[in-house]
Amino acid sequence: MNKMFLSLLLPGVLIPAIAQQSAPPPVMGISREAIKEGRSAAHEKVEMDYARAFRKANLSNHYLALDTMSGPSEVWFLEAFPSFAAVEQMEKDTQKPPMKSDLEMLDSRDGELRASSRNMYAVYRRNSAIARTRSTSARSDTS
Repeated sequence: MNKMFLSLLLPGVLIPAIAQQSAPPPVMGISREAIKEGRSAAHEKVEMDYARAFRKANLSNHYLALDTMSGPSEVWFLEAFPSFAAVEQMEKDTQKPPMKSDLEMLDSRDGELRASSRNMYAVYRRNSAIARTRSTSARSDTS
């Protein structure tokens, strides 16, 4: 039932927010978690607790969670930032009490359910050759 609720809620909340942006976010946080076999339901509960902790702390960051439907159990998290300064501010905000102790407890619970994880930040480079090619082909498609 939670998956159905999230499936109905997330598009209604995130798609309008994403549609308002005319360009990709300058900085994108990308995390991948490989979940131990048979632990997906428990992992989903922990992730809901993360969302509650961030909401309780009134932090303004938002993320999109993507769950595999076949193959190995993985969850990917995407988080948009306007700059690396915003990333640093979010990190500082999560180090303040009581958020810090809440996250430490959740990280411990979550770690027991993961087989592995990987985190990275991607930067949108507007002047890259790929970005120029895509914008040129988009203009020629509309002509």
